Amino acid sequence: ERARKDFISSLDKDLQANFQSDGGEVTVVLFGKTQVGKTTLILKLLGINEKSILNVGKILRGGVESGKPSTPTTILYKESASDKWVLSKNGNLFPPMDDCEITERLRELRDDVEKGIASHSGPVVLSIPTKYFDSEFKNYLKIRILDLPGINPVNPEEATHVRMIAEKYVPLADLILLVGRADDLAFIKPGVLDLPQMKDWSIVPRRFRIITTYSTYSDSFRNWLKKESELSKELMRNKLATQIATHGIVIKDSKLLYPLDYGDSWENLERESPNEFQKIKYLVNEFFTDLVKDIKKSATAHNRIMQVTQLQTHIKLRIESAEIKYNSDKEKAVEECLKISYKLDKCNILRNAVATEIKAMEMLCLDAKIVDAQIVSSLECNEIIESDFELSVKIKNKLAVKEYLSYCKNLLMEFCEKVFANIIDVNNLNLNLEIYRKKINKHINDWFFVLLANLEGQCRIFTFDYEYDDFATEAKKIVKSKEIILSSFIRSIAADYVMTYNQYMSVRIENKKKYVRWANRGIKRATDQLLAQDNIKLQIEKRQKDFLERSKDSHELSKKFFNILDSHFLNEINMRVKNTRSSSASFRLIDLCSIVQLFEERKKLLSNGEEC
Repeated sequence: ERARKDFISSLDKDLQANFQSDGGEVTVVLFGKTQVGKTTLILKLLGINEKSILNVGKILRGGVESGKPSTPTTILYKESASDKWVLSKNGNLFPPMDDCEITERLRELRDDVEKGIASHSGPVVLSIPTKYFDSEFKNYLKIRILDLPGINPVNPEEATHVRMIAEKYVPLADLILLVGRADDLAFIKPGVLDLPQMKDWSIVPRRFRIITTYSTYSDSFRNWLKKESELSKELMRNKLATQIATHGIVIKDSKLLYPLDYGDSWENLERESPNEFQKIKYLVNEFFTDLVKDIKKSATAHNRIMQVTQLQTHIKLRIESAEIKYNSDKEKAVEECLKISYKLDKCNILRNAVATEIKAMEMLCLDAKIVDAQIVSSLECNEIIESDFELSVKIKNKLAVKEYLSYCKNLLMEFCEKVFANIIDVNNLNLNLEIYRKKINKHINDWFFVLLANLEGQCRIFTFDYEYDDFATEAKKIVKSKEIILSSFIRSIAADYVMTYNQYMSVRIENKKKYVRWANRGIKRATDQLLAQDNIKLQIEKRQKDFLERSKDSHELSKKFFNILDSHFLNEINMRVKNTRSSSASFRLIDLCSIVQLFEERKKLLSNGEEC
């Protein structure tokens, strides 16, 4: 105890003022969400008499109506030395106040916190008038309770303040109570507890107790209560531990659990299920009594020394746990980056491949002027009807004229296919021209049908022995004139084809461009995700760095205590050795045994500080 006193006296004044041992006074930190019954629990643990709990609770709300968060900031509750309220902030002591004055002061404090203009380096110390305390209870347990605001404080400034208070005060508290509703057990999950000091409860459970309120509120619990004929504290704790296990949390020591109930929930059970209420009433009362005993026990000299000597083990376990989480988070971030990079590469490959396809397709598109020039060139270089054909054929009858016209028609059709084939070769196309071949064939067939009909009409006015030479010449002239008409037609057909083909290619190109746009979106999304992952990795590194920095401070705190404790042990041993030399032979053996026992105790207590 002397070592602990020296250790406390070596701390800064704020900590000394709140952790000096004074007649066995216990310091408890209470943490949990708002609206879970924390204020009522605080008042019951402080020893406020049952008749005053409702009134004192209303005063502490600072004018805030029931059902809304009431804890404005970190507040250290204790008993006042008088029947007046006493408020201390930043070391400044306000004049003693009555109920109305303190209600207004707390309301102003809450308003300042919500507006972000409150400034305090330590917790607000609020001393409750002694007239509200149960004299028998307060003589049994003298307690100070540090109430931290619920998870997720009202603004960033207050969140920073809560973290600072937690870092300074939580390590030196005698006991830490995690409070939450029994129907919302996720409150003890490390991911929900946003203060690092609270996340450690599963690592050093000796310093923590889990308090559930509204423990008899749920229908499932009341149905279970009806079925159980014999109840015990062990049975209730095991049921609660089983429910907590559904959230992935294993409670190795069920004695850490305290299922409590009071207020509206407790009154509802008494009113709605009187039989079950009578069955469980004594158990809930026993749980509260045991909790008070547990808190009192935590403030013994031995427990306090053991608590600080275990700090080194605590730090080591925290570092190991943080290192595992750090490596896991880092590995996940790297793995996620690899997945995103793979997606990014696929998007880039797709975009480049499609861009190459689009470029090739754009090269396949036809220029109408070039195609028209190609047709004109073909028409100029090729004579459709051979000039010496009539010289070798003597047309003597009507059948010969028909054969001649059929021959001309076939030549025209062959010529048209030759022109289009030339377009295909020149432009390196692989196309099906059947549609356009049919159009040209129909045009030529229709024209020759009309031509033949006209010639047959002229035949009727000739005599039977009329030579067909003149008629053949006339037919050839008509066919030759058709070459000019047909040339224009071929060019119009080609222009139509070029337009249709280019439209078709445009649709295909646009469809390909959709893939490019999709790939670009994927690239942007992947790039943004990579940037986000880089930020996550930076946050992981910063979190680990901050944690190691905090652990270093805790390590120095532990080292300071071990050095002080070791110094006291050695001084005591040296003093006993000197006394042994001057003692009689009959007492010397006893003195030597006490020295050996003291050495063993020193070795046991300092075993956790070998690395200091």
